[in-house]
Amino acid sequence: MDNYKCKTCGKEHAVFKAVEVSKPERILEIAEAERAQRVKEIQGSYLIDDTLFLLQGDIFIYKEEEEKPFFTWSVWVSISLADFQSKAKELEERKNVVFDGQLETALPFYEKTKGLKVKVFINLDYDYSVVKIAEASPIKEDQSEKITDVRVMTLLDRFYHPLVKS
Repeated sequence: MDNYKCKTCGKEHAVFKAVEVSKPERILEIAEAERAQRVKEIQGSYLIDDTLFLLQGDIFIYKEEEEKPFFTWSVWVSISLADFQSKAKELEERKNVVFDGQLETALPFYEKTKGLKVKVFINLDYDYSVVKIAEASPIKEDQSEKITDVRVMTLLDRFYHPLVKS
């Protein structure tokens, strides 16, 4: 499925398969003059005020009858520095680790995603961390069960026509 016919406007629209954000909003919310003092970049992740660790991960949404992820959301999550440090030895030993965290990215097809509780799975054999939503929400439902073509079109309608209530 590369395109679909929109039920709102009747036009053909492209189907998005991935969304990636460039920098965590938390960093952009810090005054530019303060960033150099408060934010440290560490191998593509960020440490804010020596207490909050931000790292990038992927949320995968699967579609019925497909084995590979249909949507991939590249998102930012926060975990406490203390939690990260408590598992540093496991990471150094190249062991898989799981962190409790919070979603720092607002996803365009879903309402109220920023701030959701998440589990962050880090496997150093991969270039990405897997993020699983841990709190009841529409995105957790979509992540837990494979979605239908109808659900795909409903989500895309929200993206192309955000002011129209579905």
